[in-house]
Amino acid sequence: DIVEDVTLAASYQSEIELVHDKYAGFIAGEGRMNMPQNATFGAAFRMSETAVFSFDFQWINFSGIPATGNRISDFDLLQITGGAQFNRIGNANGPGLGSKDAFIYKVGNQWKFDADSSLTWRIGFSHMEQIMRPAETLVGSLAPATITTHYTAGMSWQVDADTEFSLSLMYAP
Repeated sequence: DIVEDVTLAASYQSEIELVHDKYAGFIAGEGRMNMPQNATFGAAFRMSETAVFSFDFQWINFSGIPATGNRISDFDLLQITGGAQFNRIGNANGPGLGSKDAFIYKVGNQWKFDADSSLTWRIGFSHMEQIMRPAETLVGSLAPATITTHYTAGMSWQVDADTEFSLSLMYAP
């Protein structure tokens, strides 16, 4: 809490190395499909005794991982098919998915209809620019992170001090 009713938060995760030896000839970076470093910054504002509004910004460094960041459009057909040994598919600097870094903006609201209610309601919205470049759609079609907008809704029911039931829904057009 920086002032009354305002909370700031930040998190950082370094790159996590994942080695898949069986994919060494297929995934750029010699089979390493590492989890990219990322950082999130957020703020929550208590609007009243029963309502909280929040905003988050997240950065994901997809371009820093060869398997996700290397662009196939930077390689010619001879290199990709193996005529040149330096940058073929699966090599350390071979072509990848061609993803850009993700910059994600998220807003959310949580509220109760009165302070004594056992029900808490939530809604949220998340948006980022497309991380797949137009020239990378062939290989990029293998990537699951191409949806740019998410709408969420949910609620929690506090049955007693030790029991809570929650429900959440997400729509990603």
